[in-house]
This record gives sequence, structure tokens and C-alpha cells, in this order.
Amino acid sequence: MNPATCKVAARRRSRFHAASTLALASLCVAALPAQQTLRIADLAVRYDVVDLGLSPGSNPTGLSNSGHLTGLYFATGGQRRAFLFGGGLLSDIGTLGGIAQSSAVSDLGVVVGYSVDLQNRQRAIRVQNGVMTDLGTLHNGTHAAANDVNNAGWIVGMSERRQGNETWQRAALWRNGTVQDLGTFGGEYSEAKAVNEAGQVVGWAWYPPPNRLMRAFVWSSGAGMVDLGTLGGSTSVALDVNDLGVVVGSANVAGGASHAFVWTSQGGMMDLGVPAGTDESFAVAINNAGQILGSCFLPLECRVEPLLWEKGVLYRLNDLIDPASGWTIVEAADIDDSGVIAATARQGGAYLPVLLVPATGQ
Repeated sequence: MNPATCKVAARRRSRFHAASTLALASLCVAALPAQQTLRIADLAVRYDVVDLGLSPGSNPTGLSNSGHLTGLYFATGGQRRAFLFGGGLLSDIGTLGGIAQSSAVSDLGVVVGYSVDLQNRQRAIRVQNGVMTDLGTLHNGTHAAANDVNNAGWIVGMSERRQGNETWQRAALWRNGTVQDLGTFGGEYSEAKAVNEAGQVVGWAWYPPPNRLMRAFVWSSGAGMVDLGTLGGSTSVALDVNDLGVVVGSANVAGGASHAFVWTSQGGMMDLGVPAGTDESFAVAINNAGQILGSCFLPLECRVEPLLWEKGVLYRLNDLIDPASGWTIVEAADIDDSGVIAATARQGGAYLPVLLVPATGQ
């Protein structure tokens, strides 16, 4: 497999929803960014790897502060299904008739995602107390997906919106039984990726032609949609926000490559850099302690390397587990406020969902 093909294949394992894939393609250019040296001094076993006992090939997508985990698993017969896992119990969240995908879970155990119904429509869903609800769509829309939920029950994602012969994808907010179009920067498309407990929503939105630039945004009911800018390039995407309003995602630098960023209202967008030997980085999750999860792509090895940014230091997650354990972390999906990480790991050729639990004394 050549490096370009390998790079695309690796990205297909990312947290980004399929509806964002084409839009994110503009981030994926072959320029070499500035490099950042990983700290290697004083490294020790920081995390114990806990096997959840789920079937090989399963992978997590969301983790709550109350210990709920959601993701995909292989059921009896080899069918891939969405699950809710907590208290040692695995529950299949069900479907609307076709496949289902879970994206996130709240501290109250509410799961959101999407399911294909019997009319072959992709619908945004909420699963609460074992009951799946079709959240509906924006005006005359057919397809929708939910990406995140907070403890107040606000759900964000994307929905089609139709008017006449025109169809657009819009960032959507479901709350109090209604669905709201969060708008764009004048273009046709947008998507909401995360919502915090303060009701701030982040994602990406397009500007109008001729450039159709895609920019990271933060939305609130008071200020509306605010462009977070870039790192000197033209494109950015926001993927998560913590309860303090700190946003993470990826943005183009002046040379065109994509770097992970962290954004605050006081300091604006800051480049988190990339490890030496890589050509890009992404940040996908942040907790209230300021720990940031992400990844980089290693082109010579044709694989994605999970990363952790903590107190200004960038680590490879695989450097923070016991090398004698036999585990290799291949993807990190989410992190809770205590620093527990939901991840996919490889051991003996099998890919399994695990929790990285801070080791005693860490």
C-alpha cells in the first residue's frame, strides 16, 4: 500500500462522522508541518490497561464521567451492533430497523447516535432507559445524526434541510422536543460535533462561494455562531469543548498541513504541534482537567499514533503503559474528568476495547 492510500485508510478509523469526511479532505495535504519533540524524560507507567471483556473488533466511541461507555461490538452471528456498557453489563441499544451507530453517552446513561430505519433513512437517535427515539430532522429533511449529548438533554449533530429542490446539511440542536438549525457562515453546510454543560456547541461550518471555506465554530444562544479562525491556513474543524469553554480540533497552518489546536476565549487558537516524524496531528477530546486526546499519522509506518497533551507536554499514549503488558494502543476515543481513557488496543493480533486507568500514585 502506498503512503497516500495508507493515510486515507488510517483516517477512516477516526472519530469524524461520515458526513464530515468530504469536508475534512481539505485538511489532508502533504505538506510537512513544524515538528515538536516528545518529552522522553521521567516517563513511567502512567496507565493500567483494563480489558472490558467485549468481543474482538469492538471499539468505543464515548465515555461518561459516571463510567458509562458506548461504542460498537460484534454480536452473536458476527453482526456489528451499538452498545451501552456500565456496571459490568452490556446492553444492545437496538435499531430503527437497520444498522445503528452510537456516538456519545451522558452521565445519566443517555446514548445518542444514528440508526437507519425501514425506509433506509439515516435518523438521529436518543436511547434512554432502553427506549430508542427518532429525533426527527430539520424542515423536510430525510437524514440526520446525533454526535453528542449533555446532562441537560441537549443533543447536537447534523440534519438535512430541504427547500424546494435544494438540500443542505446543517448543524442541528435538539432540545425540549424541538430541533433548531444553528446556521452556517453563509455557505450550504455545517455540523455540530459537541456540546458542554453550559450549552456551548462546537463544530464546523462553511462560508459561501466562491471559496466555501470550512471553519471551526463555537455557538451559544447569546452570541450565535462565532468563527474560531485558523492557524494561518484556510480551514479548521472543532471537535470537542469542555465545561470551561475550551475547544479542541484541527486547523491548517500556513503551509497547508493540519495541526491539532486548543482554543480559549482569552487566548484564541493555539497550535499544539506535531511529533517529530509525522506530517499532521488531530485533537478529538478534552476533559475539564485540560487533558487533550488526539492522534498523529506516521507515514513511514502507515499507522495512526494516539497522543495525549497534558500541561503543555505531548506524550505518545503507548509510552505511558507497561511495555511488558503486551498491549498496543491503536486509537483513543474519549477521556473523562478523572483521566480515564476509552481506547481500542491490540493484543496478540486481536483488537479490543479497553480503558486506560491512571495507575496508583499517578
